[in-house]
Amino acid sequence: MKMIKYVTTNEPDYTAEITRLYNDCFSTGISGQYIDQGVLKQYIDQIFEQGNVWLAVDDKYLAGVLLCLPLKFDECLPPKLKETLDVEKCLYIAELMVDGLSRGRGVGQTLIDECMNGIDKTRYTDVVIRVWDKNIPALNLYLKAGFGVADSIVQTKTKPDGKELFEMKKLYLKKKL
Repeated sequence: MKMIKYVTTNEPDYTAEITRLYNDCFSTGISGQYIDQGVLKQYIDQIFEQGNVWLAVDDKYLAGVLLCLPLKFDECLPPKLKETLDVEKCLYIAELMVDGLSRGRGVGQTLIDECMNGIDKTRYTDVVIRVWDKNIPALNLYLKAGFGVADSIVQTKTKPDGKELFEMKKLYLKKKL
């Protein structure tokens, strides 16, 4: 692997690679779940239109991606956070994904740093991210980056077979800018 370059873009050139990475990260393993590809395409398109995309590119290979947009777009936001945060002035890191070959190389931390350094601090006062409570590596990364637990929700997901349901407790973590 060559040196990883970090770039931000709102051009959908990497849509196929982001889709591949999303499917790799969220449709396999213990957190594996069914992913409707049409819904995923709309979701990624919305982020390109309404949000920001940070990429970690390793010689044209997508090593990682951070997708964010205003918190008002999070349809699962707990009522407590709706009351205490200005959703217009809060950035929501909707996804932070690192390819399996690039994990442990600081890609996730660097993507968070690039985002924090690159966002418009006159527009945003806080940053929120949501993580599965059993995803200990991600949770530790966010806590190390200065995020603190603000609230939680329980989501019902469908396993990759499209039939069996399971629940995931998701923690909302917040950081003041």
